[in-house]
Amino acid sequence: MKKLICFSTFIFAFGLQTISAQVPGYQGKRFFIGYNASSFFYCPNFTFENGLLGIFELTRISYKTEVNVNYALSRKVAAGFSYYTAKQNDAFTNDQIQNYGYMQPTAGIAQCKLAIYEIHFQFFRKNFIAPAGLYNQLSVGIVKYGLATPDNKLTVYSTNLGGSGNPPLILTGPAEKYTCYKLGYAIGKTNPIGHNFYINTALGVNFFRGGDAAYVKTTPSTQNYILANFNKNLRTHNFVEIKIGLGWIAF
Repeated sequence: MKKLICFSTFIFAFGLQTISAQVPGYQGKRFFIGYNASSFFYCPNFTFENGLLGIFELTRISYKTEVNVNYALSRKVAAGFSYYTAKQNDAFTNDQIQNYGYMQPTAGIAQCKLAIYEIHFQFFRKNFIAPAGLYNQLSVGIVKYGLATPDNKLTVYSTNLGGSGNPPLILTGPAEKYTCYKLGYAIGKTNPIGHNFYINTALGVNFFRGGDAAYVKTTPSTQNYILANFNKNLRTHNFVEIKIGLGWIAF
């Protein structure tokens, strides 16, 4: 992770010095600050037996908030940093836990606290000047995620036939947050409002790799039951996102 941070910082700093540094951005302003809300629809427990009606009944909305700071490197390129945060309700399937049988939290839901630290580059299309207009964005980030409970514990209950009398199982989340890496692509458009503000809209896709992000393909144990379900939901909630937000063209 330290190597990725150092490499990303080097690329960012190198770009500030070398990519047409003397060419002003939109209206001669280079720094712009934005806030976005991103969301998408997902269907966590859909099966073909549910039918088309089941899609509407089971569909949920996932969302994140984002604060970003950006710098116009040239008339066509901008670079920036984004911080995303969310508390997402993750659907835990009725999974078998090694040596304990089938278990599930109350209502099949556990809340995941998510944070993403991202460096991104925006490439503005022909006839547009950063930070105004149509752009393509490439991003790389570090994802931190874990239980949102105050005590970092999750209680699951037996769902075995006749197992209602079995005692609940208390699982402890990781001492340090789970970590993985995010690669993203988005296409978006900023529409100026007057001289100092803009509306941003974008559609993006994200890929989660490395670190703790791998699927748990074996029967989960008490040590990786939480991780196994969080990793499935990490992709379900965040693979596709629609963004809309406001920005300030600072100076």
